[in-house]
Parts: sequence; C-alpha cells; structure tokens
Amino acid sequence: MRALRRGRYDGAAAAIFPDAGRPQTICQARNAHYIAVMGDIVNLKLARKRKAREAAETEAAAKRLQHGQSKAQKKLSEAEQEAAERKLDGHKRDDS
Repeated sequence: MRALRRGRYDGAAAAIFPDAGRPQTICQARNAHYIAVMGDIVNLKLARKRKAREAAETEAAAKRLQHGQSKAQKKLSEAEQEAAERKLDGHKRDDS
C-alpha cells in the first residue's frame, strides 16, 4: 500500500486482471480481488433518469415521424391501422 501512496504501482492486479488497468485509488488496489466477483456500482437515480430519457427519445422519434407526414400519408396510415383493428376484431371468438 505504501508503494501506491508514493505513486508506484506493482502491477499485482494487472497480472491477475490484465484489462483492469491501473487502480485509480488505494481503495481500488485493496479491493482488486473483488473485481471479478462483484458487479459495477450503479447509481439508481442516474439509471432512472437515463431510462426516462431513452423512453422520451423513443416517444419523440415516433411523434417526429407522425407529424412529419403529409395529410395523405396520415390518412393512409390511419386507414391501415383501422383495417388491422377490424381484422383483429373479426377473429375474436364470441364466448357468450
């Protein structure tokens, strides 16, 4: 540990985990044997925000696609959607 405090790195973790690289802190060097066992620490707040951002981007892309159409294209897509719904409703079973 003293070698790390002085800025030297002995490479013990690099010998075991070659792609792990040089530890950034002393704590990472002490816990080098946990690298293969434990997963990454995830900040749940940031993960939720990232998920919400991705959902918003997906919705925005769909809206851009819808609002970027001409009137004829909108009518055509609505007619296709209604035809698909009628076809689906026509295949429903009547259990009564």
